[in-house]
Amino acid sequence: DIGDQQIRSAEGGGALVVGFSVTGAGAAGAEAAASPYASNAPYDMYQIDSWIKIQGDGTVKVFTGHVELGQGNQTALSQIVADELDVPFSRVDMTMGDTNLTPDEGYTAGSTTIRAAGSHLRAAAAEARLTLLTLAADKLGAPVGNLSVTDGIVSAPGGASVSYGDLI
Repeated sequence: DIGDQQIRSAEGGGALVVGFSVTGAGAAGAEAAASPYASNAPYDMYQIDSWIKIQGDGTVKVFTGHVELGQGNQTALSQIVADELDVPFSRVDMTMGDTNLTPDEGYTAGSTTIRAAGSHLRAAAAEARLTLLTLAADKLGAPVGNLSVTDGIVSAPGGASVSYGDLI
């Protein structure tokens, strides 16, 4: 399930922060939902939270509990988010494995990072994109279905456009 999105802004700047939860199957069900970072629960049995922040300058900050160990995780996860949001890869800033900033997503080994964090980050990026398109539809006076996005710029038929950063 994806939910609980919030838009926060302050004078002179802002950011779109998307939080989402994915609850795994298993006996830990209710306990997992109550304690998303329960260290005694197996990796796939507790709630996982991850965040994407779109800055006022159009930079996309991504947070994942997984780390880069030479498998290309940083590149792959950054590309997943860039593709889903339709922003240049160079605008994605990945924070990995910082226990003060990132969710506890379990260990990094083999292909688990792409299978787990990749699908979660894709879902968060899709939710962020929908939120941004909704904001753009209001600003541009066009239905969401008529908008297109290229390199973080939302365009309406007729040529009106707005950047993700300007929406924030």
